[in-house]
Amino acid sequence: MKIWYENFYPGFDPKEHDFFSEILGTITDVEITPNDPDLVVYQVFGDPNRVLEKYKCKKALFLTENIITHTNPWKKIELKDYPCDFSVTFYPESDTNIQSQFWLTMLNYRDPNSFYYYKNTENKREFSHKTEFCNFIYSNPATGFSPRYDFFKFLSKKRFIHSAGRFAKNIEGGIETNVHSWHDSKVNYLRKFAFTISFENSYHEHYTTEKILDPLLSSSVPVYWGGQESVKDFNSNTFINAYDRSFEEVENEMINLLENTEKLIEMCTLPIFEKFPEKYLPETIATKIMDQLERK
Repeated sequence: MKIWYENFYPGFDPKEHDFFSEILGTITDVEITPNDPDLVVYQVFGDPNRVLEKYKCKKALFLTENIITHTNPWKKIELKDYPCDFSVTFYPESDTNIQSQFWLTMLNYRDPNSFYYYKNTENKREFSHKTEFCNFIYSNPATGFSPRYDFFKFLSKKRFIHSAGRFAKNIEGGIETNVHSWHDSKVNYLRKFAFTISFENSYHEHYTTEKILDPLLSSSVPVYWGGQESVKDFNSNTFINAYDRSFEEVENEMINLLENTEKLIEMCTLPIFEKFPEKYLPETIATKIMDQLERK
């Protein structure tokens, strides 16, 4: 089948890492081309009407965000504003929506030798020696949508928190840029931290992004605030759940873990998933996409 992309974020290159081609490639041959595609996948960074007018094939909305962060004011994304034949989003499964999560795009579905190979998430993780307490890596505060900046300020009054992102940066250097990709750089950087502040930019019960996956890949304990339904897919013994808890309670759990080295190491080395979620297996999602293409 032939697939093409429109209205993705600036700098997107499907030839570098393409989630749809990887998962569809598990059940069929895929060609990435704008010439007479069978499916056009589009995101929210552009006019959806232009996509509808330009292509006569099936169109799928791929939604990875709960809010549009580059607009002023930020706004919630609503499916009704993006017409399509079907969607692939974090929203619950329906006749016209295939449930997916953004963290799935961070994994590899073709190369068993890749560090990011999806089945590796079922394996025990290797512990990395911790030399630093906690980090905070964000490009915006998400004020009004998420308490992550408030939590960062709270913890910063007690201990130094390494802020290495564009927002509230307080260190020189930080994430290296000479590694293969920014994602590799981030995962490598997180290895030295006992904890990572892993707060989503906004709350939806079914919304979970790479914010929790990246520190888990790094054997850093995520302090997670986000979707309470979607986070159930992860091994609950590998992260601290900060949702609907006081900052003091969360801080106390972090300190207790620092004082219990054996427990901290256990949290950092348990498998990310007791079993990779069946609903998110590449062949499961790929089959659902093909079924949608065959519908009249």
